[in-house]
Amino acid sequence: MLPELKDLFDAISNAANTTTLLINFKSLGLKIPSVAVKEFYNNDAEVSKILDLCFYRKQVMWENHSYEDIDWCMNSLKDLRDNCDSISESFPLRKDPKSKDFVFANLLRAWANYCDEAYKDILKLELTGKSLQSILSNFRKKAYPIVVTFIYALPDGYISRINALQKLEYGVKNSNLHIRHVIPNWSIEL
Repeated sequence: MLPELKDLFDAISNAANTTTLLINFKSLGLKIPSVAVKEFYNNDAEVSKILDLCFYRKQVMWENHSYEDIDWCMNSLKDLRDNCDSISESFPLRKDPKSKDFVFANLLRAWANYCDEAYKDILKLELTGKSLQSILSNFRKKAYPIVVTFIYALPDGYISRINALQKLEYGVKNSNLHIRHVIPNWSIEL
């Protein structure tokens, strides 16, 4: 491939990743300065660690509903919330809106809040008549845009990105969701 063509493809890929991040920030109600977004991109090891601890290892995020039970889900959601909180607290500049720490901390806090909501819904399971499957599907539908935001912060071809996209696809399928519920819909107009 010609170097110019490769540069063009890389530029389009970066624009697509950035657009996905910005759309997710808006849909999550987060106001993040562009300086912090730029810093957020240059943290492959940190993003990979977060995806590993809070997504790959937490089957409640992607496992088929037929393998889940109430106690297991509650424990997993509590553990996931604790992971999100402890990682969020580990960022020293988490209150500075111009730092990448602010982006990480806010995304992780939103994720932890979704865990709390799902946990409370499971506690009220018998009162509401909802199924465990519907509660977890709703939880995943809310949490997946955060996961996608972390995934799209990784470079194309990065092994953690590839693995996370595979788990995400598995989770979307197991939750009876559609990919449009998870990855923002946008188009380039010429």
